[in-house]
Amino acid sequence: MPTAASRSSASSSRISNGASAVSPNFHFHLADLANTTYNRGGAATAATYRFPPADESVDRVRLRSLFTHLVPVEVENYLHEISPVLNSGGRSYITWFLLDDVSRPSVRRAPDEPSHPLLRVDHGVYWVKSDESPAAAVAFEEDWVRAAYERHGLRVLEPVLQGA
Repeated sequence: MPTAASRSSASSSRISNGASAVSPNFHFHLADLANTTYNRGGAATAATYRFPPADESVDRVRLRSLFTHLVPVEVENYLHEISPVLNSGGRSYITWFLLDDVSRPSVRRAPDEPSHPLLRVDHGVYWVKSDESPAAAVAFEEDWVRAAYERHGLRVLEPVLQGA
């Protein structure tokens, strides 16, 4: 079950190598990708990264706390890459900061109220903590996420599980 990791660090490398040794069905691909918060000197970008696994060769893709640090063009690329590599019964598990009718009011506050501690800059379909380092925290409108899945031939399994 190949997966792709997007952050390079010694601890990621140790975990990846250890998991591969214990379970040879897992294959980790460490990508040195630039990110405004975590890896400014990365060799490539998430917006152009190509997943190494062959088409229809992956059972599971797990992206935990990745799309909470990518802007739309990067998310679109990842969804574009996930779709062909998943086999016919393949699934992805992806965590997001979603903006919906419940969460949106805590972000869109009145001008005289203190700003949200995590999300402060509105870009329409997504919010970021700051434009100087957008990858610090990114939240997406749920409708945009659902449409992005559809654009890339993916579907959301209901119910969407919410919470930390």
